[in-house]
Amino acid sequence: MLMSVEKINAESDCGNWICPDIRPAWKLARVWGSEEVLLKAIEGDREFRFTEAQGYALRHFTGVLTVREVQSRLSAEFSRCDRDLVAKLVEKLIDLGILARAESYRLKAIAQWLEHPDGSWILRNPVEMTFLQVSREDKVAIELLGVSQDVTAEFTASEEKLYSLLELLAATGMLEP
Repeated sequence: MLMSVEKINAESDCGNWICPDIRPAWKLARVWGSEEVLLKAIEGDREFRFTEAQGYALRHFTGVLTVREVQSRLSAEFSRCDRDLVAKLVEKLIDLGILARAESYRLKAIAQWLEHPDGSWILRNPVEMTFLQVSREDKVAIELLGVSQDVTAEFTASEEKLYSLLELLAATGMLEP
């Protein structure tokens, strides 16, 4: 099972990105008699060895914490670890085929927009029975997903605000896998 993440590069600040939940497809195990950690596929026979620090970070890939939060916990646990270990770990997971780069985000075809009397908008997923209430500006940004190559250039708020919207959309089941 491939998880999707944005491309990491030197110019981007990936600290606010949520570390994807790898638990549905992968499990962690200690290598007996070693400080290494084994990441094993739940289905199939794929497995990869990681250092103890990388294994500690992987334990926090639960879809809840950001790269920055995992790095902070890692630094508190391991005083001599690379300050970019988590970002580099995401890249390594991409290279190994555990994570996949997300090229764009799209709303599910079943998502429906409803205008609220107060001027805000409600995005509804009738299948999963979830909804999200957003401002007019947020609606415009959401509609640009998958259409514009650089939503942040056309979206007047910060990149952080856009990632927050993406997190809400993902949590409410509004995005295509």
